[in-house]
Amino acid sequence: MSAAQIIQEQLAAPNVQILPRFTAENYWIDPGELWSLIPPQVRVALADAQAQLRIALDAQRAAWTAHGAMWCVMLGRQAALNLGFPAELIDSPVTDEEKIRAILNGWHDHLKPEDILAEYRAERDKALARPEHEQYAQVIHGKRFFRKVVVRELSKAFHLPNKPHGEWAADLLASTTGVPTDLRPVLEKLLA
Repeated sequence: MSAAQIIQEQLAAPNVQILPRFTAENYWIDPGELWSLIPPQVRVALADAQAQLRIALDAQRAAWTAHGAMWCVMLGRQAALNLGFPAELIDSPVTDEEKIRAILNGWHDHLKPEDILAEYRAERDKALARPEHEQYAQVIHGKRFFRKVVVRELSKAFHLPNKPHGEWAADLLASTTGVPTDLRPVLEKLLA
């Protein structure tokens, strides 16, 4: 959404808040910010888990940033064509261009996969050139990354196998430490 569209939407509905992140879960996927949400006593007890968590999440970042670029391209195409789009490109990262081409070839006869791939490459390269924090905050689909990657890695790091994403979400929300600075105004407005 462009800055002009955001202003227009906020004027039309002043109680609607536009997050400066892709999804609300993007507050829980950046390794640095995520670690600050862990209660201090747990952080001290499992200090080695911070490095493990950062390495594990950063190992997935490029693929999920490319996935976010694909989301951007597909949402733009969907809006332009008023069509649905392939679930395979939405559910998990697909970065192999031959696989992307095959999915797009089977989608709709009137779409041009080479045009979409060119748009994807440009969007992906632009996204990957952004600072890591911006990739985590604004490019990666936080809801999916949180459920598919962060929950698994948190559970491994804290030796809590099979802890559901809802429980992790509740634990992180309950934490009062380390609220990211760009979330504070949203919380203040919601609590006012």
